[in-house]
Amino acid sequence: MTQVFHVIEGAHRGQRCQINDDEVFIGRDPKCRIVIPDRSVSRTRARVFRRGHTCYIEDCHSRNKTYVNGVEVEEPVRLADGDRVQICGTTLSYQPLTALVHESGTADGSSVLCTIDVTSIEDDAMQAKAARKLRAIMRVTNSLGETLDQSEVLSRVLRGQPAPPSNLPGR
Repeated sequence: MTQVFHVIEGAHRGQRCQINDDEVFIGRDPKCRIVIPDRSVSRTRARVFRRGHTCYIEDCHSRNKTYVNGVEVEEPVRLADGDRVQICGTTLSYQPLTALVHESGTADGSSVLCTIDVTSIEDDAMQAKAARKLRAIMRVTNSLGETLDQSEVLSRVLRGQPAPPSNLPGR
């Protein structure tokens, strides 16, 4: 299972760290998988590990402590989607992703490379952008179905015009 930590507060806000390992460390030490370059952060502050498909975090006996959703981590804490891990002035948001799936030998020769759980996306702007992209893909697909002339397809797609009625047999 893949997991992602998004930095939502702190000096590195907006960055994300995707982790596929069974165990990683968070801290100031450059050897940690997630490095927080803040002198108030211990060299090895916290350990994130998996047991089966469940992810946990534990504090590594740091002086300033590690918190999950505002509660001090005194023993391993099970992480759930959206949990916030606070380490000094840095807050990380935890998000588990669906494991990488690779299937080959399907009837049409296609492969599923990866799946991502996007059920938590609620941003209207993001959904509108996805809808515009899907409409553009449909225009390209429809134009390709009507002609094999690349310049004609490109012209239609860029103008946003639907393809003219087909002269192809069976349409």
